[in-house]
Amino acid sequence: LTTGASSFAIMDTLEYDTEISSEITTAPTSSTVNYDVGLLLRYIDTDNYIEVTVNVSANNITCAKTISGSATVLGTTSYTWGSNTKRTLMARVHGDKVRVYVDDAKVGTYSIGSTGTGDIDYATKHGIRALSSATAAKFHQDTFIICRNIDSTVHRHIEDDILQVG
Repeated sequence: LTTGASSFAIMDTLEYDTEISSEITTAPTSSTVNYDVGLLLRYIDTDNYIEVTVNVSANNITCAKTISGSATVLGTTSYTWGSNTKRTLMARVHGDKVRVYVDDAKVGTYSIGSTGTGDIDYATKHGIRALSSATAAKFHQDTFIICRNIDSTVHRHIEDDILQVG
């Protein structure tokens, strides 16, 4: 991931309803960055995606959809992640519902609502994201995506030690 620019790491899992999680370590207390990092739940391109992000300085987790480059916040939940802290962020997306968990505790449920495009409703790419303010972001080796459908469960795993911005 690139310092000073919004960065995406994407996988195509061939499934649009999915569960994605990542172990993330926040910036140290001496940092003044927002530490905006998160999960891409459905992704077409940099102008069309649904995401869940953590903002340490604002003490919240936000779910948003970006359609044709225009972002709409679906909901924000107060959450104190803490600086220099490793936690697991997980989201499950099924139909138009998003459920978000931190360290296996549910912190929010959001509705995607109308996207205005069927493409994003069935987007099969998912991944992780760091915004330009996340200069000390660390996504650990245990970043993974689990795709579910009626017939089987497919596991895909990102095999990097640590993806780090900076």
